[in-house]
Amino acid sequence: MIRSQARAPVTQAYAEETTKLAISPAGDRIAVAAGNQLTLVTSTDGAVVMRVEHAAPVLAARFKGDGTVLASASSDGWVHVSDVIARGEIARLPNTRPVAQLAFSPRGQWLAAAAGGFDRATRETRYDVNIWRLSDRLLVSSIQGVTNVAFSADGVQAATGTREGGIRVWTWPPDEPALAACRRLPRNLDVEQSQWHAPDELRQDTCAKDVLATPDPWVARAGAALGLVRDYYAALDRHDVPGALAMWDAPSARLTALMKNVEAMAVDDARLLALGAASATVAVTVVGRQRGGASEGWNGAVYLNEGPSGWKIERMDLLRRE
Repeated sequence: MIRSQARAPVTQAYAEETTKLAISPAGDRIAVAAGNQLTLVTSTDGAVVMRVEHAAPVLAARFKGDGTVLASASSDGWVHVSDVIARGEIARLPNTRPVAQLAFSPRGQWLAAAAGGFDRATRETRYDVNIWRLSDRLLVSSIQGVTNVAFSADGVQAATGTREGGIRVWTWPPDEPALAACRRLPRNLDVEQSQWHAPDELRQDTCAKDVLATPDPWVARAGAALGLVRDYYAALDRHDVPGALAMWDAPSARLTALMKNVEAMAVDDARLLALGAASATVAVTVVGRQRGGASEGWNGAVYLNEGPSGWKIERMDLLRRE
């Protein structure tokens, strides 16, 4: 039953249980999944706008941000992408497992599908997220071992989660394969090298001169974040309190007092957990000793912000190891 405050309740009957609902951004359309069918109706009177037929029960439905495109997915792994305005099919995208979640990027260039369960191809239970570029239906990324996905409002980050509770934030979109290859080449390939080594999208003289042999910006930013964390603990170890304080965004008076009491400090391990548009999280294992005390170990995370002057430490969450 569809209810409106301005009008009498409108009843729309379905032959099977409704399993998923999605409301368009403008609120004028409702997508209703029941059995193998997705029905798009108006929110005012329940009139049917279009129907999308699947070969298996529909498990997910999602509108693009402007409401012009509707994606639906079923337990057989197929994702149907439909044009709401033209009331026709745009694409069908395959997965080998049931799709339980869909996500559009803010501007709708990318569509992500979280699939999980029994893989018909490998005969194993697996979970992953596939992301397509809708302009040419190209599968641009397949992230294994994750169960859900979300895009940031500005579209420059994608977050994925795992069954074990882990979260990872990705810079998005990733480099195209050809661009990534060009960054690693000192020069363009000659004709023979192109024929033997290059894929179709990377042929002789296709790499722009300002891209050849340039570092991947993601790698450079990740290295700078890790470098700052290591430099911070090195400054503490050599009793450079002013230098260590300069690496913080807004150090407190209590932090200054703690730094002055450090006798020794060393990093056992530092690993990048997440890298966002202007933030990073680094997991650390450190060993230190305060003046007059015994050596102690800590595990935890260092959270950084990136500004005009580079990375700065925002805060730390460290726990003493037993």
